[in-house]
Amino acid sequence: MKKLLLTLPFVALPWLVAGCEESVEKAQQDVEQAHKNAAERVTDTVRDADKVIVDEQRKVEDTAKEEAEKIKQEQRELEDAKRAAEKRNNP
Repeated sequence: MKKLLLTLPFVALPWLVAGCEESVEKAQQDVEQAHKNAAERVTDTVRDADKVIVDEQRKVEDTAKEEAEKIKQEQRELEDAKRAAEKRNNP
């Protein structure tokens, strides 16, 4: 009986080692998957941020064009008003 109790741990050792190896492999796979997921999230975030930046740049450019057109129109109206005033003053 004593011999059985002494040899039992040695007999069970390969299954324990195999179980540990499986756990380590599973943990490695989990770490690799977590790393892959994190990298994909970072890539998606960068892509989304780039899109937002491009959209904002377009908005700024469009607003700048609209405001430039408004200024040109106001300048034309001012010139027209000046000419009209000169015609009234110098018939």
